Amino acid sequence: MSFSSIDWSSAADRLESDGRVQVLDALEESFAKQIATELYANHDWDYALTTRKGPISIRAHEWQSMSPPAKASQIESLRRQARHGFSFAYSRRDVVPLQESEPFVTTFADFIGEERFLQHMRTLCRDGDLTRADAHAAMFQPGSFLKRHDDTYAGKERRYAYVFNFSKEWHSDWGGLLHFPDGADTQAACLVPRFNSLALFRVPQDHFVSQVATYALESRYSITGWLFAD
Repeated sequence: MSFSSIDWSSAADRLESDGRVQVLDALEESFAKQIATELYANHDWDYALTTRKGPISIRAHEWQSMSPPAKASQIESLRRQARHGFSFAYSRRDVVPLQESEPFVTTFADFIGEERFLQHMRTLCRDGDLTRADAHAAMFQPGSFLKRHDDTYAGKERRYAYVFNFSKEWHSDWGGLLHFPDGADTQAACLVPRFNSLALFRVPQDHFVSQVATYALESRYSITGWLFAD
């Protein structure tokens, strides 16, 4: 099970010319469904958000056990941060945890651990210097968002960012779209998280994920990460 047999050369052309590309039907259909099944079955997510002291991650059972005043304080801190700077709020888990014995989504963890994954990405990006990839699963529920940023990180040579989408029936008016604003901030290209699509873009590049609407009928599931040359 692996990447689908579509024409990847045209996707490589678009990535080279535009700095970003969305590829539909990126994985073999049965393989994508298997990954989605694992994502939907998991309920033990970390709640990742920003505070005045920086990003924090709260385990699901800790968040659920917090008192209403403590939750309200965290949410208010998040709102203040979002008004004045970079901020995010969504559920996440590392696919290949550093300190846990079992991967979060076994099927995808095995997939990115194979040399063929990295070799395919080298061909698609036309970059033979790519040395490794990481991955984390993300679940954007109603209210989740990721503000504008460019993915630069001191000390890490991130060349490309990728997002595999696994939401089965997503509607564009639910939000959760991947946006790429122009330099003047007058318009933004956006990608709808279609099931079994791959978004791939060069780093650094400004982007954000719009807030998921309160009326969305499901969560936005994806596995995302970076391709490194270090």
